[in-house]
This record gives sequence, C-alpha cells and structure tokens, in this order.
Amino acid sequence: MLHKSDYVKEGIPIVNPMNMVDRRITADQRMLISEGTRERLKKYMLRGGDIVIARRGNLEKCAVVTADQEGWLCGTGSFFLRLIAVNLEFFTMMYCSTKFQTYLLQDSIGQTMDNLNQTLLIKMPVGLPPLAEQKAIVSRVDRLLAMVDEPETQVTERKAQAEALMQAVLREAFQGK
Repeated sequence: MLHKSDYVKEGIPIVNPMNMVDRRITADQRMLISEGTRERLKKYMLRGGDIVIARRGNLEKCAVVTADQEGWLCGTGSFFLRLIAVNLEFFTMMYCSTKFQTYLLQDSIGQTMDNLNQTLLIKMPVGLPPLAEQKAIVSRVDRLLAMVDEPETQVTERKAQAEALMQAVLREAFQGK
C-alpha cells in the first residue's frame, strides 16, 4: 500500500487509470516513488507486455506496458495481466469492446463508482481464436480504422489549405497587390 509519504520528486512512475489514455500509458510526474518503495512493492512491478486495466471508475481504460515502462509500478486503482499466447492488441480491443464492457458493468460492484475485483476478472468469459487469427483480426481492424481516419485527415488538410488561401487573399487585399 502506498502512503502520501512514499511519493518523491524524482523516481519511478505509478500507473493508475488516469495514466491510461487511448490505450497508452503516460507518467504523472506527481506520482513517483523511490527505488526502495518499488522494492517493497515488487510484486506490483510491471513488465513490458503486461496489460494494465482500471479496477475502478472508467473500467474500459486499459493499456499495454511498453519496454520503456518496464519497472514502473501498478497503482492501487489498476490491475495488471500477464498473458501468454495472446496478441496484446487483440486483447485490448476485445476488452474495450461494448460486449466486454457490458459484462463488466453488469457484475461490477460499487454504488458511486464501478469497481472491478479479481474474482470477476477470473470468471470473465474469454473466447480466444488462434493467435494467427487474432493477428489477422487486429490487422483488419487497423485497416478499417485507417479508412475511417482518412476522410478526417483530408478534412483537416482542406481546412488548413482554406485558411492559408484566406490569409493570402487578406494579405493581398490589405497590401494592395
């Protein structure tokens, strides 16, 4: 368990739900611990490839620990999973899916804030296709998402072009050219 006195100005980041954004982990420089505290809590030390999930609040927050984040500590607001023979991107997509989240929210506990417990996680029905199929699904979803993002990128580019054109027209109008 961490106490206010465990936090230091420079040290090892703690990973809590607020550190998980868009399935990525970001460090909060206000939530750092010393090497000694990490050693005391070493069973919560993260490894590259672990999946960290929120255990309270927004239960769909999850992220894969990168090699750069190895050694960071899983905070009390999170669980971590160390999966074997599972495509991590596939698992995070599946975990964040509406079906999975509906299951979690139905069985989560807590009146003010949804809470996830280890028993619920262990009972969670997970049907995994073979690893090759998991990779193919991730690849297909990535391609489809890229197709969805493409028009958005084009709109952004067109807006930038229109803005540049407007600036050029205004410059000509005010400079009399």
